[in-house]
Amino acid sequence: VALGAGRKNLDSKIDPDVGFYFCKKINDTVRTDETIVKIFYKEQAQLDACMDLLGEAIKISDKKVSQPKLIQDIIL
Repeated sequence: VALGAGRKNLDSKIDPDVGFYFCKKINDTVRTDETIVKIFYKEQAQLDACMDLLGEAIKISDKKVSQPKLIQDIIL
């Protein structure tokens, strides 16, 4: 959403030219100078906002972690 690739509200426009490409997955080995994520953005303010969020979301550790539950619930 910070990049403009999602909607903050129903009137928000989606920009198909911005977004993320994650080069690594959970528990992948990451070596020095390897790219973890590529960020496609148009304005510096968008990148700055995303860097703060990604800094909180991406953790590098020498320990394996469990895979997150992707589907929380099914509503019928």
